[in-house]
Amino acid sequence: MWRHDENRRFMLSLFLAILFHGAAAMLLSRVLAPKPVIELPQMLRIVLAAKQAAPTPTAQSKPELVQKPLQAKAQPRKSHASAQIKTAVAAETFTMPAATADQPQTPAIEQASAVPVAEASLSTPAQVASSAPPGLVASPQFNADYLSNPAPEYPGESRANKEEGKVLLRVHVTEAGQPDEITLHRSSGFSRLDQVSLAVVERWKFIPGRQDGRPVAAWVVVPINFTLRK
Repeated sequence: MWRHDENRRFMLSLFLAILFHGAAAMLLSRVLAPKPVIELPQMLRIVLAAKQAAPTPTAQSKPELVQKPLQAKAQPRKSHASAQIKTAVAAETFTMPAATADQPQTPAIEQASAVPVAEASLSTPAQVASSAPPGLVASPQFNADYLSNPAPEYPGESRANKEEGKVLLRVHVTEAGQPDEITLHRSSGFSRLDQVSLAVVERWKFIPGRQDGRPVAAWVVVPINFTLRK
């Protein structure tokens, strides 16, 4: 019986020893075992960028076209004044002085009042007396109204070039009052004025010169004055 109790004690102590060692081993394993690292979840900070407004397309400036100055062709400038015909610029006048008898010296010309050529009229100065002393020849007449002698026309080119002057024509008048010979006694200085004077006097009619009351052929100087009225 004693042995039986001894065995029971031995078994109990063995069991306790095993239990103790088991608990110690378990405790030691827990102590020596590496502790698991527990990572706490980190809070992620998300920063949302502000939504930028879409850039509005700016109007692209168009490249400026540099226009090269066009070289204008030289054109004659027409002034407004030149487009209008100004009769006051050059109003021509025709002067018919009195006729004088042909003398060796240059005769004194009696000037008559000037009248415009456009009117185609002749002035009528004092006529030389038809009754001359016996033996003297009264000069032929050319400015009587009933003769209707036309005045010369002022040449257009002469007006444009402002040509002026006095033409003296030496005319031989027949007994019938017709000019049969005309010479240029003194030029105006411009051929156009001289020629138009010769042409118009060729168509004139004259009162023939008289001597002792009878018609005779005689010479007379016809002055024609071309003047532009200022």
